[in-house]
Formats: sequence, C-alpha cells, structure tokens
Amino acid sequence: MKEFSSHIMQTVKKALSISEMLKDGVPFKWIFTYYQSFQILKDHLVNRPILQLSDTKLYTKLHYDVSIMGLCGMIEHGSDERLHLVHAVLKKITSAERNYHPIKQELIVLWYEA
Repeated sequence: MKEFSSHIMQTVKKALSISEMLKDGVPFKWIFTYYQSFQILKDHLVNRPILQLSDTKLYTKLHYDVSIMGLCGMIEHGSDERLHLVHAVLKKITSAERNYHPIKQELIVLWYEA
C-alpha cells in the first residue's frame, strides 16, 4: 500500500504544473517546465506499478489517501501474499474542497472509486 500511495502522490505532484497550465483563462503556452512535468508524468503512468485486469473472484482491498494537494484511491486484487493494482484515482483538491472536513474529503475519494 505504501508503495502505491507514494507512487500516486508523486504523480499528483508532477501533474500539478500541467493542471495549472490548463486552467480557464490561462493562455496556452508550452514551456520547458510543462514538457518536463509531462515526461515525468508519462514515466510514472507507464512504469511500475502497472494496472492489471480486475478479477472479482479474488480478494479485494481499497486504499485511499488525502493530502492538501490531492486525493488518491486504489483498488487492489489478489491474495494475502500478493496484491495487484487494478484501479487508481487521483484528483487535485479544489479550493472549496480544501475547507472540507477530512472525513468529507475521504468520502470524495470513495465516490470517485465507485
């Protein structure tokens, strides 16, 4: 779990600069910083841990994490010895969501995982 949570939160950090570029009212300008962030984000998405197909007959585990930067959730399937990531969600927290109680923020993650 810690490996996946760390991986996803690193991905959120890398995606932040690109999401800033895509805000409404911000003129599109592809600069080297965005290019670097995109390359790092792409590497995070195609290198380990890589998603596997879901098998509903296997043991299922849900993980979620909330930070001031974003929300992440993961669903894993497998056995007690070996779990494989089958679904992951990450979302940047809006300014309004930053003011939510932590339990409400966790519910947002569960809603996105559903």
